[in-house]
Amino acid sequence: MLSGIYSIRFSSPTTQDSGTGTAVFIDDKVYGGDQSYYYKGPFQVEGESVTGQIRVVRHQPGESIFGPLHEFTLELSGRQTEGTVDIQGKVVEQPNLAIRIQGNKVSEL
Repeated sequence: MLSGIYSIRFSSPTTQDSGTGTAVFIDDKVYGGDQSYYYKGPFQVEGESVTGQIRVVRHQPGESIFGPLHEFTLELSGRQTEGTVDIQGKVVEQPNLAIRIQGNKVSEL
């Protein structure tokens, strides 16, 4: 089960930039944020497979692995195991921008 609070690390193979944040997985939705963006959206889990499409919105100015984008959608897929997630994705509006998200569960809900 993916439900819980996760510490996440994200990176862009496109720009070699990285950052950290927090994600909460609950009731087939994810909510989270970092110093510049908040994100939320639905996800699906089938066995170890995770897919989702989340909306990302800038709430503070600052450095970003996505450059100056203010609002965009990430199409994500990857795997989850007991207490970890490893997900890759692309920005729907600019498919050349990619992301990798790795997370570790830090707490139950």
